[in-house]
Amino acid sequence: NEIAPRVHNSGHHTLQSGDTSQFEQHLRAILGMNLGEVLIKSPTIMYNILGPATFQGEYNVLCPKKNNIFLKMYGKLESKPQRKIGHINIVDKDNSGMNELLTQVEDLKKNLVIEPKQT
Repeated sequence: NEIAPRVHNSGHHTLQSGDTSQFEQHLRAILGMNLGEVLIKSPTIMYNILGPATFQGEYNVLCPKKNNIFLKMYGKLESKPQRKIGHINIVDKDNSGMNELLTQVEDLKKNLVIEPKQT
């Protein structure tokens, strides 16, 4: 529903899933370079991290550590209720399938903690 000459949230998975990320493609395009390959190497699910509805302010994020989970926080100093503060890419590195990735997303949602920063 929009045309915008910029990277888009829906393509953030390309940081881990593809040969060339949308960020690199954007730079190649505006610099007049040949575009890179756009093949997906590994199925990936991106999960947006939103600020909790329960507070606004400085925060800490506690995310489970696994070799197929990639946390990207956007450097926002304050969390605001239901505003995007980062995302997580979960990559199917061992071809376990989309159902396994969806299970991992559900587990991640239960174990991801965003809490007020203690001063």
